[in-house]
Amino acid sequence: MLKKSLGIVLLCIMGQAYSAEIVVTTTEDIVRDDKECSLREAVQYINQGMDKPYLGCGDDKPVPVIKLKEKEIYKLNSPLQIIRSMYIHTTYEKKMGDNLEDGLSNATIRIMDNLPANTLGGIFNIANSETVSEKNQTVSVRLREVTLEGCGAISCKVSKGGLIYNQGKLTLEYVKLHRGMANDGGAIYIAGINKTDQTKNGSLTVQNSLLENNTANEGGAIYNELPNFHIRQSVISKNTTTATSSRSSNIYTEDVLSNEETDVLVLPQSSIYSSTLYGNTGAAVTILDAIAINNTTIINNSIGVKFDVVNKPGYLANSIVLNNPGSTSANTDQNCQFSSEQVKMSSILQNNLVGNSCGTGASIYANEILDDAYTVLAGDQLEGKCPNITTSANAILCPYFKNEKQFLGYFRPRILMTYTSLNTTPILNKGEQNTDKTKAGCVGYDQRGKSPFGKCDRGAIEIQDSRDTSLVGQDLLIGKLNNQVARISIIEALGDSDLLPKEKCKEVVLDHPQGEEWQDGCLLIEQQAHVSSKGTVSLDLDGNLVYTPRNPKAGADLFTIRVVTTMNRFDSNAAYLPIRVNIVMEAENNMKSDKVKTSGGATSIFWLVLLMGGLTWRKLKK
Repeated sequence: MLKKSLGIVLLCIMGQAYSAEIVVTTTEDIVRDDKECSLREAVQYINQGMDKPYLGCGDDKPVPVIKLKEKEIYKLNSPLQIIRSMYIHTTYEKKMGDNLEDGLSNATIRIMDNLPANTLGGIFNIANSETVSEKNQTVSVRLREVTLEGCGAISCKVSKGGLIYNQGKLTLEYVKLHRGMANDGGAIYIAGINKTDQTKNGSLTVQNSLLENNTANEGGAIYNELPNFHIRQSVISKNTTTATSSRSSNIYTEDVLSNEETDVLVLPQSSIYSSTLYGNTGAAVTILDAIAINNTTIINNSIGVKFDVVNKPGYLANSIVLNNPGSTSANTDQNCQFSSEQVKMSSILQNNLVGNSCGTGASIYANEILDDAYTVLAGDQLEGKCPNITTSANAILCPYFKNEKQFLGYFRPRILMTYTSLNTTPILNKGEQNTDKTKAGCVGYDQRGKSPFGKCDRGAIEIQDSRDTSLVGQDLLIGKLNNQVARISIIEALGDSDLLPKEKCKEVVLDHPQGEEWQDGCLLIEQQAHVSSKGTVSLDLDGNLVYTPRNPKAGADLFTIRVVTTMNRFDSNAAYLPIRVNIVMEAENNMKSDKVKTSGGATSIFWLVLLMGGLTWRKLKK
C-alpha cells in the first residue's frame, strides 16, 4: 500500500512539474478548434501571448515550451513564423539501463515541397524584422533534440534559409538539420546588418549538432550577413555550395564589423571550436576579420579554409586541415586559400597540422606540415570502421565513424607503431592550454566533451588514455553446436587505442610468462579465484575475442583478460588494460524459440531481476 501511495505521489509531482508545457498531440499541420494541438497551433499560441487556451493548446498556467514526441514526424505545409521567445524539444521515455546519447530519439519536423521561391526559412522564420513589431525585445529560440528536414528537391528551394531564417537569438542543441535547399544558407540564414547595435541582428549558437546534406548557391550550411555565430562540438558534413567567389564556402559570412575593436585571440566575434567539417562540396569555411577556428578537424572538402580578412585578423589554431580536396585525382593542395599575399601575412595560423598550401604560419607557434611519410585516412575511406593498426600502417586518422549509440561521429587519431613516444606524433600533445596573449590556447574540451591531460592534441578529438576496467560478456545455449562459441568484440573497451600486434609483444612486455606464443594484444588471462576455467580464448588484431567451451556444461566462466594497446605500450609501469569477461552457459530449453537471444553474460541476470520486478523509470527530457 505504501509503495502504491508513493507511486501516486510521484506521478502527481511529475504531472505538476510538466503540465504547464504545451504538448503537441498531432503530427498533422492543422489549425482548427478541436481537442488536438498541432505544432503550428502551439507556435501561434505562444506568438499570441498565451492569454488563454488556443485551439486545443495550453492550460491556465502555460510556459512557452513546446514538447514533441520521440521519433515522430511532424509535417508542415508551410513555414512557421516565430515572433516570441520559445523552447521546442523532444521528450521521451527512458528505461533504467538505457545508455542512449542525446540526439538519437529526436522528433522530426519535415517541410513538404512546393514552397514559393521567395520564402524566408523553409521551416522556421524567426524574429524577421518585417513581422516583429517590438524589435527592441530579443526573440530567443532554443531547439533541443529536434531534427529539421527539408524535402531535398528543387521544389522546396527557398530564397534564404533552407530550414531556418533567423534574426533572433537562436540556440541549437543535439539538433540535426538536413536536406535544406536555398539560394543563400542551405540550412540556416542569419540576418541582420546593423553594425552599431548588434542586438538587432540574428545570432546563432550550435552545440552538439549535425548539419548535413544541405545545398545553397552561397553558404551551403550557414549564411551569415554579419559574423555572429558560435559552433561547438558539432559536425558540418556533405553540404554543397555552388558559388565560387573568393569568399564562397559552406559556412559563409557576407560582411565584417569593421568598426568593432576586438582581440580575436581573446574574444572572437564568431568561432568554431572542437568540431568536424568534412566531405563538403565547396570550401568548408571562410575566415574573415575576428573569426576563430580552434581544435577543429577539416578533412576531405573541395577546399579546406578560405581566408579573406580585411581590417584585422582571424585565426586558425590547434586544428587539422588535410586532404582538401579529398579526390585522389586532384593534384592541387587546397587545404588553405588566401585571397591575397597580404591576407596570408595578416592571418593568424598557429600550431595546426596542415598541407603545404597553409604554410608554417606564425613562427612563435608554427604549423606542422604533414610529412610525406604519412597518409591521412586509414583504408583510404572517408567513413566506416577503423581497420587494425597494421592496415594502412602510416595513416594518421581513422575514417569518420559513429556507432549506433552515438549521435555524432569523429575521425579518431591513430597511435602508429612507428611512433617512438606520445610526444613524437604529429597530433598528440602539441598544443598548450595556458598561453600568453600571443598564442591561441587550446579550447579545453574536445568534440566529445573530454578534457586534455597536460598538453592538448590537435584537431577535434582529445585522445584518452583508457585505464577503466570494462565488462563484456555473452550467454551461450548448450546443446546446439552453433551456439557453443562466443564471439565478442572488445574494440569499444580499448577506448582511443588499437591492439598491439603480436609481433611487437616481446619488445614491450618480453616473453610470455607461460612460454607460449603471444596472441595479438599480448593477451593474458586471469581466472577469477572461485571459478574454474571452462574454455579457451583467442583474440585477433581486430578485437574479436572467441571463447570456445572445453566441455559444454551449464555454468559460468568469469575471468579478466589483459591486453596491451598502442597507447599503453609507452607506459612501462602499466602497459596492460584489464577487461572483465563473463560467459554464462545454459542448457538449451527446447520450449524456447531458437530466435530468442540473450546478451551480456552475467550482467543479464541483473536486468532479468529488474524485468521481473517491473522496475522501470520514466525520464522526461528537458
